[in-house]
Amino acid sequence: MKFQYILASHGRFAEGIKESVELILGKQDNIQTICAYVGLTDEISTTIENMISSFSPDDNIIVISDIMTGSVNHAFMHFIKRDNIHLIAGLNLPLLIGLIIGEEVVTKKSEVKSFIINSLSQSKDNIRYCNAIYSDNKKIP
Repeated sequence: MKFQYILASHGRFAEGIKESVELILGKQDNIQTICAYVGLTDEISTTIENMISSFSPDDNIIVISDIMTGSVNHAFMHFIKRDNIHLIAGLNLPLLIGLIIGEEVVTKKSEVKSFIINSLSQSKDNIRYCNAIYSDNKKIP
């Protein structure tokens, strides 16, 4: 089962996250980026359509946008009716690394949704207020 990732953001945030993932995990040929409002010559919907059509219909396409209420996420909403496209809002490094590392456990299309939900849950553990964790002079690691 093959996964493709599209990271989509306002500005170059998506490229930066991809660069960070590749620094940690090595080259990732299955990650594409869309940096909206920075040098795109086509409408964003045309760019999205062209990118999606470049993948195999059998691929699972996981799109991660930067913000739920943004125009970039909204542009992808028109594509989630397709069975192989999964849209997540809230691009962050722990989430993307968790998805890439964990994708090998998914062997059937029916498992993709629960895999994504579990990955989201696990990535939330990395968003913490460290001052509250290490208050009262607890030993800092």
